[in-house]
Formats: sequence, C-alpha cells, structure tokens
Amino acid sequence: MWPLVLVGRVVDRIGKGFRGAPRDALLAEGVANDQLGRVYGFHRAAGVATADGAGDTAPRRLPGKVRLVAGILAIIALLNFPDALLLLRLHEVGLSTGAVVAVYALFNAANALIAYPAGALADMWPRARV
Repeated sequence: MWPLVLVGRVVDRIGKGFRGAPRDALLAEGVANDQLGRVYGFHRAAGVATADGAGDTAPRRLPGKVRLVAGILAIIALLNFPDALLLLRLHEVGLSTGAVVAVYALFNAANALIAYPAGALADMWPRARV
C-alpha cells in the first residue's frame, strides 16, 4: 500500500509546485500590502485557487540561484508527506478507516477555520515579525 501512497504524494507535490507560486504571485499583485494576510488566509481556508493564471505566461529563464533554490524546495516538497504517514500510522495502531477519515476531516476543518483569522492577525503585525 505504501508505494501507492508514495506515488500519489509525488504526483500531488508536483502539481502543487506547478500552480502554487504563480497563484501566490497573482494574489499578491491584486491586493494592497495591508491585506495580504487576509487574502492568503481566505485562500487557504477556501482551499481553492482564486486566480486563473491569465496574463503573460511566456516562459522566462530564471537566474541560476533561483533555479537552485527552486530545485532544492521541489525535492523537499516531494519528500514532505507527513500527513499521509501520520494517517497510515493511525490506522496501523488500531484506528478504523472511518476514524482515520474523521481525523483527517477534523484536521482540514480546523485548518480552514484558523487560516483566515490567522491571516488577519498577520496583517496587523510588521512583515518581518510574521
């Protein structure tokens, strides 16, 4: 079962890498600086992209240092799947499949409820502190 989970997580991470940075740039471009936390919090709470990626999509070559950092972050993202491992471990120690699904749903609900208020608080603090 774990190879299937690994493949699924790798595909998920690759997809997030392709859409995450451009979407975040579009969100940041479209709002005032004092509203960034609220926008990112709302986006995280909603769990959906708020921009369609329209605009100049012509590929540009990134500087070498940026490509290096992006490559390192991509590798880390591919290897970062603790949620799936935690859920598998919960099942392994005796939780039923339904209980594991409930834990995952509770985790996502808590994340959605906390994201917007946390973003609003972030707007009240200096960027360096956040």
